[in-house]
Amino acid sequence: MSFRIEPELRSGFMRAAASEHRPASQILRELMRGYVARVGAAELSRVALSAEERRLRDAAVRFAVASAGLSGFRLPPEERARLTRFGNGEMSLEDLVEGPPTTSAVKAEDESRHALEGERVRRRVVELELSPTPGRFDAAHLREVNRRIAQDSPRPTRARAFADEARGPGGVWVEEHRLEAAGEPVFAVYALPAPSLRARLDGALARVDAARLGRLGMAKFVEEIAALHGEVDYLHPFASGNGLTLRSFTRQLAGAAGYILEWERFNESPAARDALRLARDAAVNELALPHIRDEEARRKAASTRLAGRSLVELLRGVVRPV
Repeated sequence: MSFRIEPELRSGFMRAAASEHRPASQILRELMRGYVARVGAAELSRVALSAEERRLRDAAVRFAVASAGLSGFRLPPEERARLTRFGNGEMSLEDLVEGPPTTSAVKAEDESRHALEGERVRRRVVELELSPTPGRFDAAHLREVNRRIAQDSPRPTRARAFADEARGPGGVWVEEHRLEAAGEPVFAVYALPAPSLRARLDGALARVDAARLGRLGMAKFVEEIAALHGEVDYLHPFASGNGLTLRSFTRQLAGAAGYILEWERFNESPAARDALRLARDAAVNELALPHIRDEEARRKAASTRLAGRSLVELLRGVVRPV
């Protein structure tokens, strides 16, 4: 076997072999055997996927990556490679979800924890897409979606909790979000006391009927799904994972009604993410303003007005019939 090799690489390899007092040919044979074994194992583990199975896997991965991205989680190259292997059939869904983390432990603690949380919820969203939670799209169904996404988060206790304890005096708290492209802060104000929160969430989701939504024209369907999203987003029932939960929940609801809701299209650019963030916060503040008594919170809610397209207008561009 003859091949070209750079002089620097050859001399470096020979020095390394000499330092271990081993023949270079022996080391090359070991490298060859390892390569053959690795490729052979990969071929044995490869799952023969039908065209439809591959399509479903690709769609689930695209949505999970985008949904995590919309929640501020970046996709490291190592995790992208793992998801690609899953999409190609080189590992099972169980291997993907239960496999070891790819997040490096040498990062700063907070950064590493954030990256690990993104990795885990991303895999759980893939699992949820391919094996949806059964239910009637009521409050219990929503809570189960949140539990599945957050079940192995680094913050499992907070992530699973109903957010009653997260609200400040009078049931009010303010979240600040910074727009990526514009670099400006916007605010979402949540202002509903805990007892009212539970009752209102139960009431809002008790009215959801996938069959009825499926009988609506697409324009009316989009209006109702946008209103539901705004209402649940405003109620913000979980201590963490609300955006991830709501995107998976409404996507499954849309599918049951005969539509495809492509949330992933909002993750295509910073401007698209900003448009969704602004529309979401404006919808939340519109519902919160009648309940705000604190002047500072009222000022922040009023400062984040709808400068772009509304949530209804945005969703019109990402909903299509199955």
